Amino acid sequence: MMRIGDRERLIRISGAGVLAVFLAVAFGPEDASAELGFTEFALTDTSLNSRPETDFWIASAAPADVDGDGDLDMLIAGYYVVYFGWVEDRITLYRNDGPAGDSVWALTPVPVDAAGLYFGAGDIAWGDYDNDGDPDVAVASRFALTLYRNDDGALVRTSTALPEYEEDSDFSTMDLHSVSWADFDNDGDLDLLVPSVVSGFDRLPTQLLRNDGAGVGDAWTFTDVTADLPIAANGVSAWADLEGDGDLDLLLGNVSAYGDNFLCTYTNDSGTLVLADSGLALIRYGTADWGDADNDGDLDIVYGGNLDLPGEGGGETVVRILFGDAQGGYTPFDVVHEFESPEEPWLDFTAVTWADYDSDGDVDLLVSGEWLGDGEIFGRSLVYGNTGGVFAAASEPLPAPIGGNAGGA
Repeated sequence: MMRIGDRERLIRISGAGVLAVFLAVAFGPEDASAELGFTEFALTDTSLNSRPETDFWIASAAPADVDGDGDLDMLIAGYYVVYFGWVEDRITLYRNDGPAGDSVWALTPVPVDAAGLYFGAGDIAWGDYDNDGDPDVAVASRFALTLYRNDDGALVRTSTALPEYEEDSDFSTMDLHSVSWADFDNDGDLDLLVPSVVSGFDRLPTQLLRNDGAGVGDAWTFTDVTADLPIAANGVSAWADLEGDGDLDLLLGNVSAYGDNFLCTYTNDSGTLVLADSGLALIRYGTADWGDADNDGDLDIVYGGNLDLPGEGGGETVVRILFGDAQGGYTPFDVVHEFESPEEPWLDFTAVTWADYDSDGDVDLLVSGEWLGDGEIFGRSLVYGNTGGVFAAASEPLPAPIGGNAGGA
């Protein structure tokens, strides 16, 4: 879970061409070889700022253009604390209203119905499940998964029946992005993958829910296709066409320190998921995702965090890319290790995500985690630029959440 303090303000990368908005607004520099420069913005809304008497503890955050105005808004789920007073679980849509001066960015908070929901851990997944052209959202909380319909920029809670959801470990500090949307059966609508499924005190296998259209009233119909998928109490999932055959394949992992961690790929055989590779990594704390790092047309995998080493009884902390060879094989490349250099004194990695930050046509990496300073540990993020599949630090250090395994990018 992330706590956003006064130092975690809006950041803009100087140049042209907006990529993302909220805590980071990315612009590519004119010279692709130049270091990315950053300018901080304060936010007009201060409800996310930490104070001695209050905090907003964030379980999950995810961007989308909710109101269709061409810029990204941010949905945040968590709980607001007044110390020695009260606690309120909240979902808030922060509408992006753009610059409000030379050093200020305007965000307007819009409350979303969170009655009866609890966010010790959670997840947010955007997807246009009803095919009306705007992003809807599934919000996972403790023992609940709730579907919200987007009505002209307003998120309306529906009565859709979905499985119970629970991330059952001490990884509530990690924003895992486990629930995911994908049209796995190629029928033109989005289906829903749900790890961390529970029934009472029992953990159930990951469920793949087929979208079967409108139900009664405001409800939507989803049907479990009983896919042969494992239990993933702290799952991370992503979809992409691994085989290049026109359907979406699955990257599924379980992030755990209890010996049940895994990272697997599943190929999609006409709507049936088939295990392809089960030995990719053992992630104790961290995350993973697809991406074509070397622009060769086949998919690579990035993962980062604390890893267990199979059969060795030890571990390592690393950001690693597995370069795919289109034949099911992978070649590992380490972007950065902990304690690698005094210039990049990484102690831990908590999040890694792809984006083309310098607008040169290939994906770069944003890495977040903790740095070891002089008698102090700092939360830090750093952009690693991609030059022909080789990654090197390409930005000044940026602020990031700190506190155990806090992560999210």
